[in-house]
Amino acid sequence: MQVLEKYSRSTDQLINPNKCSIYFGQACEENVKAQAKSILQFTAETFETRYLGLPTPKGRMSKGKFQSQGKLTKRVLQIKNHMAQGGKEVFIKAVAQSLSTYVMGVYKLPLGLCDDLTKIIRDFWWGSEKGKRKMDWVAWEIMLKPKIKGGMGFKDMRIFNQALLVRQAWRLLQNPVNLFVPRYYVLDITQMATFIDTVFSGNASSTWHAIEYGLELLKKGVIWRIGNGTDVRIWRDPWIPRNDYYKTISPKRRCRLKWVSELLNNDGSWNTNLPQIYFQPMDISEIMKIKTSRRNDVDFVAWGPDEKGILSLKERICVRYGTPRNRDGQGSNKQQTR
Repeated sequence: MQVLEKYSRSTDQLINPNKCSIYFGQACEENVKAQAKSILQFTAETFETRYLGLPTPKGRMSKGKFQSQGKLTKRVLQIKNHMAQGGKEVFIKAVAQSLSTYVMGVYKLPLGLCDDLTKIIRDFWWGSEKGKRKMDWVAWEIMLKPKIKGGMGFKDMRIFNQALLVRQAWRLLQNPVNLFVPRYYVLDITQMATFIDTVFSGNASSTWHAIEYGLELLKKGVIWRIGNGTDVRIWRDPWIPRNDYYKTISPKRRCRLKWVSELLNNDGSWNTNLPQIYFQPMDISEIMKIKTSRRNDVDFVAWGPDEKGILSLKERICVRYGTPRNRDGQGSNKQQTR
């Protein structure tokens, strides 16, 4: 009730219990249900199938709960084959691939639905005659490449969905004390590394499945920026800035050092003797390039492929495709400043 009252005061909107619904899981006991409804003064236990244009996250998120395929098919049928290839390219990039952006940024779409959307776009591009699809002269994998690499720059719907969901996981990293984050996660996320290493259960909600899906891609590009080194694990966390791999390449062997702070002197500078003992030359050269903090600043997480550590959709897609992360090949070695 305190959360609802705080929401009402901040938005100047009163909540009408008669128009509100509450949903309980199958494992919830009847006495708990009755107590929750009594406190919140809610009576209805059924949700509408859709809310704000999104399917209600109840049960398994199957293809039937999404309307993206029907909307796209309707748009394509309205245009039919009365467009030149240039017009089709504009329609695909501006309309066909943008219809599902809103829902893709919230839920992990079933892979079958992503493939169906791709099939509709592919058939529209190559056209059809008398109900039969025309010849595909170029493999669709090539069409997904940028124009500079011989493609058309179309989006892979699976990769696009995952790239959009990265934003949710990124927000939890940047703002761990969030109103909508469970309390037991707030305590762990303040350690940052705990959230990055989180393993979600198989029966998690569709919302957490979406965050988990985005987190898989986020792990490939996130990097720790070194301050005092007390929160960064040497052998487990990504903290060495380079183009292809942010973790240590050197084997741990019998090294007892655990935290990056143990590699620093009291004034925050690198203890040059320790890296020479425990790391290989390829790691030593990159570690010595890292500018540490002399003011005992805390470590923080940044987006490695960008020089300023800022997360962008273009960089997310590049990381997912496995393309080079820096245009000049040196961007990842430049430390972000605070």
